[in-house]
Amino acid sequence: MTDPYRNTCHVAVIGAGIGGLSAARTLAGHGLNIVLIDENPHLGGQFLRQPGRPDRRGTPGTGHDVRSRLDARSRLVDQILLDPMVPAGTSLAEAVSAPGSGVDIVHPAQVLGIFPDRRIWIMAGPEAGPAAGPGTRLMELQADILVFATGAREQYLPFKGWTLPGVMSLGAAQILMKTHRVLPGACTAIAGTSPLMPALAYDMLIHTGHVAVLADGHSLLWKLGQLPFFARHVSKLVQGARYAARLLQHRVPVLHGHHIQEARGQGRVSGVVFARTGPDSRFLPGTNRFWQVDSLAVGHGFVPNIELPVQAGCRVTYDPDLGGWAAAVNVDMETSVKGIYAVGETTGIGGAEQSRVQGQLAGMAILEQLGCIHPRQPRWDRVLKTRHHLYHRADECRSYGTLVNRVCRVPLAAYGRIPDDTVICRCENITMQTIKQAVQQGFTSWSSLKKATRCGMGRCQARICGPIIQKILQALTGTEPETIGPPVSRAPVKNLPVRLF
Repeated sequence: MTDPYRNTCHVAVIGAGIGGLSAARTLAGHGLNIVLIDENPHLGGQFLRQPGRPDRRGTPGTGHDVRSRLDARSRLVDQILLDPMVPAGTSLAEAVSAPGSGVDIVHPAQVLGIFPDRRIWIMAGPEAGPAAGPGTRLMELQADILVFATGAREQYLPFKGWTLPGVMSLGAAQILMKTHRVLPGACTAIAGTSPLMPALAYDMLIHTGHVAVLADGHSLLWKLGQLPFFARHVSKLVQGARYAARLLQHRVPVLHGHHIQEARGQGRVSGVVFARTGPDSRFLPGTNRFWQVDSLAVGHGFVPNIELPVQAGCRVTYDPDLGGWAAAVNVDMETSVKGIYAVGETTGIGGAEQSRVQGQLAGMAILEQLGCIHPRQPRWDRVLKTRHHLYHRADECRSYGTLVNRVCRVPLAAYGRIPDDTVICRCENITMQTIKQAVQQGFTSWSSLKKATRCGMGRCQARICGPIIQKILQALTGTEPETIGPPVSRAPVKNLPVRLF
């Protein structure tokens, strides 16, 4: 970066996932000062955190030759079935980071808060975070226009023992393998309702890991009933068939319609109990099944990261088809606040293609707003044609997002039946019983429950427990999410060392 600590820019893009990269790429080359900020050391977010091929070196001889041919065949199949958004995203990352692109990249860096006049507080340096090294510093950046591409995070259904060491999210298990080339454990169970489950199992198996069992909360009959909705997304069906074939090849047991009843262990997880649930989300007697494992990866879909849009005063809306609370935007991805845009999962869960399309739409709208493109230009007809195509594609991507969120959904009653001694807010050690008692005393909104119990006020700032508590409140009170209210966000949204002040 030519001037990493300058104070102003035309456009600041927060988040270098597919959506942020697409917006920055669209804006590049028009003489604008563009700053792209991300907390990861690599561009592309979780989507481009692709694993390397496992090390399968063998001894010389016929066996090695056979293994080489099998590897070559496997690589060919992988190339044929590769998600087209992987090379597309890689191309965006290369274009944005190329010399002369006009995009200044600040990473790793954490955005701590959004303040009036689109001022941003950033903690930037070689090791941004609570354990930041001596090269880390605070900086303030004021942007004429902001683009939020803050992505999403996983959500969970708490169960007894979910705080044991060895229990982790599906995304955390993927990061272990893709970034650090470390398996989650010697024997792993995978469970939940997330589309990441078969993908994680696939990655583990090609990296010579052992998947003890995959437990899907949906019944096989229910999943077969969703197949017609995939008619417009055949590539996803092919990808799913690829994962299923790998599970079958390695004889991984798949439990349909089973949820986690409890994780067991002393000091760390050593086993997990699965059981079927009835229509009222109660565990059915006699359906318990125990697996001995040393790690458990679990997830139930995703929720948009909206802390920064909330701080900026942007309107948020609740829609289960979007994954919960999401930033509200118009067709050009502008929020309710003039000059602030949101793209990708920030506006609702929808996948990498949706992020790419929305990033391009936002970039084109910003170029028009800043006068870089206008109706008097000879190429304006081409701009209108491209924009019309992107609008249509965005609608198609939204339909896929609706399907994903339907697949991930957990019955609301399940949140009301979480055992009383289960910890909900891990940072403040708040149990389900404490939350129930507070609700009975009349603390039925998100903000009042925080004041009464301190839930969501710990180190993670409700990033883990927030969506869970929202659903618990819905289940216990029978009220709509709009009545409970959206999450509240204040700066700083991430932990930082006091010495930086």
